[in-house]
Amino acid sequence: MKIRYWAAVILAGCGILGTGLCGHVQNGYAQNWENKYDGVDYTDFNGLRAVRIDLELVGVSIFPKVSAQGEPSAPNTWAEKHGLQVAINANFFSMSTMQNPCSLAVSDGVNWGSGNVATYAQIGFTKDNQLRYYEQPNTDYPAWAYNVVSGSPEIAKDGRVLSVANTQACWDLGHCSGNHLRSGIGVNKSGKYLYLAISSGYVTVEKFAEMMISLGSSYAINLDGGGSSGLYIAGKGYGNVSGRTDAVNLGFSVGPKPAYVCKKAEISNPSSVFYDIAEDHWAFSAVQALKDHQVTTGCGGEEGRPLFCPNCGMRRFEAAQFAAKALGLPDASPEAPSFSDVPAGSEGYGAIEALVQKGIISKAESFRPNDIITRAEAATIIAKSFIENTDAFKNAPTPTFSDVPADHWAYPYVEALVRNCAITGGDGKYSPDGTMNRDGFALMLARGAGYISGQCIFEKKCQTLDEKTCSDNQVNTCMAYESVLTACGENLSCYHGECAECDKTQPASCEEQVVVTCAEGVVQKVDCSESGKLCIEGACVDPPECDEAFEKKCDDDGKVQSCKDGKIIADECSENEYCSEGKCLEKAKDDDKKDDADKKDDDKKDDDKKDDKDDKADDDGKGKPGKSEKTDDDDDDDDDDEDPDSDDHDIKISSGSSCDFNSGNHHGTPWFMAFALAGLALLRRKRTVL
Repeated sequence: MKIRYWAAVILAGCGILGTGLCGHVQNGYAQNWENKYDGVDYTDFNGLRAVRIDLELVGVSIFPKVSAQGEPSAPNTWAEKHGLQVAINANFFSMSTMQNPCSLAVSDGVNWGSGNVATYAQIGFTKDNQLRYYEQPNTDYPAWAYNVVSGSPEIAKDGRVLSVANTQACWDLGHCSGNHLRSGIGVNKSGKYLYLAISSGYVTVEKFAEMMISLGSSYAINLDGGGSSGLYIAGKGYGNVSGRTDAVNLGFSVGPKPAYVCKKAEISNPSSVFYDIAEDHWAFSAVQALKDHQVTTGCGGEEGRPLFCPNCGMRRFEAAQFAAKALGLPDASPEAPSFSDVPAGSEGYGAIEALVQKGIISKAESFRPNDIITRAEAATIIAKSFIENTDAFKNAPTPTFSDVPADHWAYPYVEALVRNCAITGGDGKYSPDGTMNRDGFALMLARGAGYISGQCIFEKKCQTLDEKTCSDNQVNTCMAYESVLTACGENLSCYHGECAECDKTQPASCEEQVVVTCAEGVVQKVDCSESGKLCIEGACVDPPECDEAFEKKCDDDGKVQSCKDGKIIADECSENEYCSEGKCLEKAKDDDKKDDADKKDDDKKDDDKKDDKDDKADDDGKGKPGKSEKTDDDDDDDDDDEDPDSDDHDIKISSGSSCDFNSGNHHGTPWFMAFALAGLALLRRKRTVL
């Protein structure tokens, strides 16, 4: 088994070995190439429709893609679906299933081909986009294979036509020697140009080999032909464009991007971090920080001598991996992939899906994982990953770069990084559509994530985004760290960063019976008298039932009445208390006082009743002297035995004999004694009243 780099295997061409070995080459190499894209040309020459791709042109990137399992279609249909500029049909496949390729087919590292690998030659690209091929015979699946197609037989080598008789891999000699429509792929001697071609007519394999060499190929493989032959370039298809569906297609995304034929090599003065970057490299501190934070382990290299590939383009799936690692996000695996060109299990799938779930990457039809990331795209993914509130930079007053104006889709993300010191250079331009190498992306990411710092090109005029303050009756807004002043209009003043009639933070107040408030900066007034209420402490309230001068007292139910918030309330005493003089007193401590008070009240009632009886007796003149008279002391002794309801008075005069005041004989009470008793009763009544 031999694995050879395209730059080393082509040993000689027709110019070195002699034109006699070049077969039927007509007029040397084709000269009438028509440019379709930077680095991509088309020709209709010598019975061929062909595309030439420059793999080394500076400013151009070429990304290969092989169709995945389950998407058979004509080359033009498949290419348009995936946004490719060039495509050609590739492997032979089973006509019974129209699905299974008969040889090695690898799409983004996933091998879904079948059949005998040893009978087919392979050409393809490694994970880092280096072109490689296998010579026949081969028995093992190549470890380098990332995007690979196969064909049979190998028809040209070192600029010479390989005879069918000497071709071990021709699985059908009738097919190889017969006339058929042909498809093929080849590479020139230096490895600079890749050729994709289909024949315009029916030719043998050997004739087709001569035609491929006439394009400039030194090495070529015959691909599936016949009704499957189809070529697509710049929106136009040739050959099979809508008929037979091909199981395998090979396509390329091309554009104005730096070439990604990444050549890995150690340098003479490497650092201890990676063996292809020196310590005085402008991005060394960033690369070292990313390694220290386990964001990257490099791009390969020999064991114990890792490489970083600083000068290689940063592919979009790699950028997603770096960002997800820096954020500490685990790989995600949703039920269905978010992008048609990033199937489950493909390189970067878990990181890309994790960023989708985080809202950093938006779902779309395709992701273009192998495209080199542009500077605008890099700013977007880094800003959305590490800068909070990127929306605050949409209205940044002054654009930093002339080529990223305020209406550019990446404007808020570029400005967010500039104003947070993650972008620290430039000559007034950012080149948003330019692509980024791994060292440049590492520097921007390390600064955006806060691993390292750099000298800012932007001076912050304020510190809190969107904060509004007042300055000389103007609103001062911190807009993307710039101070923007807005003058308040007539009859308005600046309060707490707003132009208003009044200060909305001030509490409501009363102006006589009018409530005055500030609602959303506008003065509002409500007249309480219109509703029969009073303005008290900035609110319309009902007139109070009482005020602070109200004295507590006991009501008829034994409750304590008091005044609270202008209303009379009644509070019950507990079971062990009673209400007295507006207070709840404990019964246990005041029983004796209560008994004394009750006794005095009873005595007073008794005295009042006796006095009433005496008064009645005096008024009616019923007091008559009798035979048996009682003294005052006798009356007092008999008080307890007398009926309180009796009509008898305290003083009684016996009726045993009449009183003759003129008689000398006095058998009853003497007259003066009767008057004395009457006077005594009168004095006693007065004493009681007093």
